[in-house]
Amino acid sequence: MNVILRAESPEANLEIQTDVGTNMMTRDWMRTCRWLGVVLCLSGALAVSSGCDKSPRQKLVQAKVALQNEDLDKAKTNLEEVLSVQKDNLEAKRLMGEVYRLKEQYKRAEEHIENIWNNQGLDADNAELSARQRSFKDSLTTQFVDLYKDWGNSINAEENPKKFEQTVQRGLEYDDRDMDLNGMLVDFYWERGKRLVEEGNKKEAAQAFDKISQLRTPRGDDRRKKAKKKARDLQLEFFKEEGRKRFDKDTKPMISDMDGFEVDGDTIVIEFEQNVDRRLNPNKKKHKAKAKQLAYLALLKQLSQVGLTIAGLPKDAEVTTIVGTSQLKQILLGKLDIGDPDFRRGEYTINAELPVGNAIGIAYDLKNAFEEAQKSKDKNKEQNSGDAGNTKEDAGGN
Repeated sequence: MNVILRAESPEANLEIQTDVGTNMMTRDWMRTCRWLGVVLCLSGALAVSSGCDKSPRQKLVQAKVALQNEDLDKAKTNLEEVLSVQKDNLEAKRLMGEVYRLKEQYKRAEEHIENIWNNQGLDADNAELSARQRSFKDSLTTQFVDLYKDWGNSINAEENPKKFEQTVQRGLEYDDRDMDLNGMLVDFYWERGKRLVEEGNKKEAAQAFDKISQLRTPRGDDRRKKAKKKARDLQLEFFKEEGRKRFDKDTKPMISDMDGFEVDGDTIVIEFEQNVDRRLNPNKKKHKAKAKQLAYLALLKQLSQVGLTIAGLPKDAEVTTIVGTSQLKQILLGKLDIGDPDFRRGEYTINAELPVGNAIGIAYDLKNAFEEAQKSKDKNKEQNSGDAGNTKEDAGGN
């Protein structure tokens, strides 16, 4: 008997002819049937009307293709289908964050990516993560950076400067070397600083320019260097203005109550007498040097009070402890116009003049010295705290 089998579809038009015995199928017939089954299956899979469900892996591929084609709705649908059967599929979750970002749903994207980051424990040091975790962490880091770039660019920096600044800074927390994010903030602070100078707001202008010194600029961009100088000059100008106000209000009345100090116009006249050991002989060089040292140490304390008051620092601050005697001498004595001393047995007198402008300069130097000392103190405290924590961990491990 001759049997003709025909399989027709848009993809296949097959005509197969074979001999069939009355009692059994030949091996050729069986192979033909199997081959035909494969063809029919493939034809059905390719047919749109087949109704076959795609695997999560295929859906994920389709989502990626849709993202590349900027078909965000299709990408979202495919990802939702993947997550409906594989709720812990990290790649699908990550790509869903991309969908939110590209749809400009920035807050939702941030919360979504942060949730993945926290659930995977990616705040841990890279040394504590597996190679796979580190790779995934790198992908999310890039995703965060892209998110905050787009988010920052969507914000009007003039109308909402605080939100713009905070948004871009969050991106730098994930990659402080990203030149796009750095450039966004450099541009922002530069323009803000110039505008504040025009408005006469020297304090905030100095703060804006100072922030540029902490950012990265490309080669050939000298704004970082210029901003550092602008910040320093503006800080000094602002301090002089404020220091003069404090001098007139607080320091001048204080000086009138100090023995050996008097304000004459814009000059502080000093005739400071210090009692010294009567055994020190004014005619002996070593004795004279000793008496001078004792007198100047006493004078430094008085001048420190003047400087602290102008700087707005606590009057009871332990200056020599914080700054150091050697640095204090350099700050204070370098701005004095010192006349001839008068050394008599039991008393050493220093005659000097200190222009008010110089007194304000002393106050400025003291303020900077205090700030540097505080930064160093905080850094040491943080380092010691970290060392203590490591020691505790080592002890626990043993």
